[in-house]
Amino acid sequence: MNVIVPLITTPYLSRTIGATGNGIFTYTQSIANYFVLFAQLGITNYGVREIASCGDNRDKRSETFWNLFAMNLVVGIAVTVARSEEHTSELQSTLHLHDLESLGNWISC
Repeated sequence: MNVIVPLITTPYLSRTIGATGNGIFTYTQSIANYFVLFAQLGITNYGVREIASCGDNRDKRSETFWNLFAMNLVVGIAVTVARSEEHTSELQSTLHLHDLESLGNWISC
């Protein structure tokens, strides 16, 4: 899915928003990806280690999962709020779209 969707949407976006719009979109996406990288820093490895340490205890494993999920969501929202402060008027609408994309990434991890 991560390969097929861009193959379909990229030509459409290029024709619809033009070269300048595509450049702005790509630039803001690269900025958003840095913030996603910062928010995810180490959480995945930490989560795998903590879940593995629970062993066969299903209740403890479930509690650990939801604690990690909540931590991931809180960090993601905090980074999104911090990043929304630096939006310029020219790039603001595109960066807000990437904010939504970033929150989706944090929820799915």
